[in-house]
Amino acid sequence: MEYHVYECQDCCLGFAVEATADQSHIVCPDCQSDNLRDVGTGTMVITSIAIEKDPALER
Repeated sequence: MEYHVYECQDCCLGFAVEATADQSHIVCPDCQSDNLRDVGTGTMVITSIAIEKDPALER
Protein backbone atom coordinates (compact mmCIF):
# COMPACT_ATOMS: atom_id res chain seq x y z
CA MET A 1 0.00 0.00 0.00
CA GLU A 2 1.30 3.50 -0.90
CA TYR A 3 1.74 6.06 1.89
CA HIS A 4 2.76 9.70 2.09
CA VAL A 5 5.28 10.32 4.88
CA TYR A 6 5.47 13.47 7.02
CA GLU A 7 7.66 14.67 9.89
CA CYS A 8 6.34 17.10 12.49
CA GLN A 9 8.72 20.05 12.91
CA ASP A 10 7.39 20.77 16.44
CA CYS A 11 7.64 17.34 18.13
CA CYS A 12 9.77 15.44 15.53
CA LEU A 13 7.23 12.62 15.10
CA GLY A 14 7.38 10.81 11.77
CA PHE A 15 4.09 9.39 10.49
CA ALA A 16 2.47 8.16 7.30
CA VAL A 17 -0.93 8.77 5.70
CA GLU A 18 -2.47 6.62 2.97
CA ALA A 19 -1.65 8.19 -0.39
CA THR A 20 -5.32 8.03 -1.42
CA ALA A 21 -6.41 10.10 1.62
CA ASP A 22 -7.06 13.86 1.40
CA GLN A 23 -3.66 15.48 2.15
CA SER A 24 -4.99 19.05 2.51
CA HIS A 25 -5.73 19.03 6.27
CA ILE A 26 -3.01 16.79 7.72
CA VAL A 27 -1.89 17.53 11.29
CA CYS A 28 0.49 15.70 13.62
CA PRO A 29 -1.35 12.87 15.39
CA ASP A 30 0.63 13.58 18.58
CA CYS A 31 0.68 17.38 19.06
CA GLN A 32 -1.90 18.42 16.42
CA SER A 33 0.57 20.85 14.79
CA ASP A 34 0.32 21.59 11.08
CA ASN A 35 4.03 22.50 10.93
CA LEU A 36 4.96 19.42 8.89
CA ARG A 37 7.82 18.52 6.58
CA ASP A 38 6.84 16.47 3.54
CA VAL A 39 9.27 13.53 3.51
CA GLY A 40 7.87 11.86 0.38
CA THR A 41 6.06 8.67 -0.52
CA GLY A 42 6.73 5.07 0.29
CA THR A 43 5.29 1.60 0.39
CA MET A 44 4.50 -0.11 3.68
CA VAL A 45 4.91 -3.85 4.01
CA ILE A 46 3.48 -5.53 7.11
CA THR A 47 5.86 -8.24 8.30
CA SER A 48 4.03 -9.22 11.47
CA ILE A 49 0.91 -8.34 13.39
CA ALA A 50 1.13 -7.61 17.10
CA ILE A 51 -1.32 -9.64 19.15
CA GLU A 52 -2.53 -7.96 22.30
CA LYS A 53 -2.25 -10.13 25.38
CA ASP A 54 -5.48 -10.70 27.24
CA PRO A 55 -4.63 -10.65 30.98
CA ALA A 56 -7.47 -13.13 31.59
CA LEU A 57 -5.68 -15.69 29.40
CA GLU A 58 -2.27 -15.40 31.10
CA ARG A 59 -1.32 -18.28 33.40
